Amino acid sequence: VIVPAAAPQPLAGQVIYIDPGHGGIDPGACGREVLEKDVVLNVALYLGVRLEQSGAKVAYSRTGDYDLQTADTDDVDARIHLIKQSGATLMISLHCNAFTDSSEWGAQVFFNASKNPENKRLAGLVQEALAEDTDTPREPSSRLDHFMLNHSAVPSVTVEMGFLSNPKEEGLLGSHS
Repeated sequence: VIVPAAAPQPLAGQVIYIDPGHGGIDPGACGREVLEKDVVLNVALYLGVRLEQSGAKVAYSRTGDYDLQTADTDDVDARIHLIKQSGATLMISLHCNAFTDSSEWGAQVFFNASKNPENKRLAGLVQEALAEDTDTPREPSSRLDHFMLNHSAVPSVTVEMGFLSNPKEEGLLGSHS
């Protein structure tokens, strides 16, 4: 009897926290037909499955269309608390961009270099993978003041997956394929 080799588990032992931004009453960026909160949730759930197939444990800030605000805690603080509770070894916050010029396009990864020295390296690796898959000419950047990056103690990036203000990217980001 031939036993198939086990699938490689390169992320075994890692806990990856995925933060699909916005949710609930906060739609985030809006295209003509697509809302950021929906796109980032779909991508987060898909990414989570892929990461689990590689051996990681995945934790999410949300798995449906809701925010995390309660009478005692605002949404941002709740997300930060969940990162700490999850035992995360890495955090990815997912977002979509929008701009007044509809010709702007491309995915870009942001990091906070002062929070953790691994953030810049992680951003470079993610941006490189995005460039290969999307032909995005952008470089990783530390020019985003983002609460998730500013308050996460583990290696963290924010991925702006594309521009909902660009009709072509809105179509791609809104598709389920």
